[in-house]
Amino acid sequence: MTGRARLAQTPLAEQQIFQRDLGLHTTAVAASRALIIQAYTEAVDAIAAEAGSTDVERLLRLTKVAANHVTRVGRDAVDFAWSASGSQGIRNPSRLQRCFRDMHVGAGHMVFDDRNYIELAKVRLGLEAAAF
Repeated sequence: MTGRARLAQTPLAEQQIFQRDLGLHTTAVAASRALIIQAYTEAVDAIAAEAGSTDVERLLRLTKVAANHVTRVGRDAVDFAWSASGSQGIRNPSRLQRCFRDMHVGAGHMVFDDRNYIELAKVRLGLEAAAF
């Protein structure tokens, strides 16, 4: 070793904070996947069964909220991965850079707006929701 002291670095995969956050984001993505499958399956089944317009409207609101939530969870997971990547995620062209960019551009689309949560809450509270 030269005159400089080397900083001991624990590999990222062995760091408990990274492990916790990876577990959190992995679980959130899996739960979001289950939510979106459930919401769209119910909507498709209701439309196929020619359900009443009230039920279809409720399910449409649920699918919008589910899509909103999945997008938010996905963006947060990509942010975590990008942050954990360190300077390599910034400097070098990579799949992670592209995923980061695509998720943020997609998440910025007006369809994925917090108003979806508000309109669903209005319905659940018995208040008048905005028209589609």
